[in-house]
Amino acid sequence: MVTFVLLSAGVRAQTTPEVLKVEPPSWWAGSSVNPVRLLIRGNNLKNARVNAVGGGWRIVGAPKTNERGTYLFVDVAIAANAKPGTRSLIINSGGKPSSFALAEASFEILPPLRRAGRFQGFSPADVMYLIMLDRFSDGDSANNDPPQSRGIFDRENKFYYHGGDLQGVIDRLPYLKDLGVTAVWLTPWYDNYDHPNQIELKEGKPSTGFHGYNPQDFYGVEEHFGTLAKLQELVAAAHRSGIKIIQDEVVNRQLDAFFLEPRVQLLAKREQGFGVDFDIEVDIRNLGRRFEHAPRDDAADRGDRNNAFLLNRTRTN
Repeated sequence: MVTFVLLSAGVRAQTTPEVLKVEPPSWWAGSSVNPVRLLIRGNNLKNARVNAVGGGWRIVGAPKTNERGTYLFVDVAIAANAKPGTRSLIINSGGKPSSFALAEASFEILPPLRRAGRFQGFSPADVMYLIMLDRFSDGDSANNDPPQSRGIFDRENKFYYHGGDLQGVIDRLPYLKDLGVTAVWLTPWYDNYDHPNQIELKEGKPSTGFHGYNPQDFYGVEEHFGTLAKLQELVAAAHRSGIKIIQDEVVNRQLDAFFLEPRVQLLAKREQGFGVDFDIEVDIRNLGRRFEHAPRDDAADRGDRNNAFLLNRTRTN
């Protein structure tokens, strides 16, 4: 009897699905991309059954997983009249719908941003000012050496973080306005890796992602620069000053630890929460079928992903 209990517990531990991350974490009603594909990363996801909980959305087609059960693709359709709020996906990786092996993935439906004063694009009439966030102005010293990425702030090391942040740009908006600037191009603000880069050496020494071009999460904001709320504050403050914000979106330079599912990743920013006036996007509609299945964790797969991301184009909002 004891042996049976221990064996059952072991089997359960090996088959219970685990959700580590959902990408994108949110989407909005009324989007031109609908259905939207969710990439769920975790463990024990093979042969998963998925149910959408909450009104205003539904699952389209059958979920797909990779052989190892670490990636799960789920297509969801969001009703045009769906109310904003948090929804859940219940994931069952057992052989029967009643199996005890359950996990929950959270997803949020957002209202669209008002378009007035946003998504303006730019023209030859604009005076554009390029800012490397980390090297412009330190407006908040509290984020210079964040807890999750200690030890990569060092102003004596040109390849480490120096303290520039989103608050620093907000503080200098009057200065930029006085210069006659009408559009600010910011280097990428996405969340970068949290440790020294031992592979991409600079002058024989480890470097960091201070420049923003080694992102690991296109939905997160680098903690050295601030938060998503601070980014939204910057965009709103710039617009009040008559200054446009240009988003630097260079997905072919992503950190290899991050897997981009191209059908859904990049269109989100225009309406989901940033409200920027211009960005750079990959042609995701033509590449989507290439990534129908989750990635293999090998060198050949990494090369395929990197080559696909080189197909960039510009697009005004």
